[in-house]
Amino acid sequence: MRRKGFRTKVGLIALALVWSLAGVGAASGAWREELTLGGTVATGNVDVAFTDVQVVKEWGPGSITVSLLPGGKAFAVEMNDVWRGSRAEIVYTVLNQGTIPVVAEPVGLGAEGIEMAVEPPPMLEAGAAGQGTVEVAVTREIERGAAFETGGVVLDFRQWNR
Repeated sequence: MRRKGFRTKVGLIALALVWSLAGVGAASGAWREELTLGGTVATGNVDVAFTDVQVVKEWGPGSITVSLLPGGKAFAVEMNDVWRGSRAEIVYTVLNQGTIPVVAEPVGLGAEGIEMAVEPPPMLEAGAAGQGTVEVAVTREIERGAAFETGGVVLDFRQWNR
């Protein structure tokens, strides 16, 4: 008899445990049905402009001058009476007016007979300014008074992902 009572108690405990777990599962399922998750994705904008540009060093004959163009998205390099071997180092400052951090990659360098070595600014946080350099060198023979295309530098700014 003792053995039969033991089995009955174990059976009742097991049955109670199964029903308890079923109740917990049902309650959990009902609670999860009402759980609502929401999220938003916020995007920023890239808006970088040149704020200053100047020639800091010149080598060779002639003169090389720079000026900001309207809107601050570019600057012009003007070469007067330069010869082969004329060089200049240009320092420029850019300001990240956008809302996301950006990095720059130079594209479209120079033209035939003009070399441009560009060092872009480091990563710019939103609202930060940074400096970069351009070294311009005349590598071809130029006739006196000749006009020619100097090419240009484009800095392609894109979002910096951490």
